[in-house]
Amino acid sequence: MGYAQSTVLAYIQQKRIFAVRINGKYIVPKSALVNFLVDDFAFEIVHKSTWHMNTILLFTEKE
Repeated sequence: MGYAQSTVLAYIQQKRIFAVRINGKYIVPKSALVNFLVDDFAFEIVHKSTWHMNTILLFTEKE
């Protein structure tokens, strides 16, 4: 995602990103990433990662 591991873990703990913990590792479904990208909270992130910006552009080009 282009964010620090601690940031992603914080988003998971805040329930901003859905994840399932298996064998001590978090698994994030692709659909959960899409939900995160279109959430109002994600639009408020001032310093988006390169991956985040590129993914938003990819989705907007397909519409």
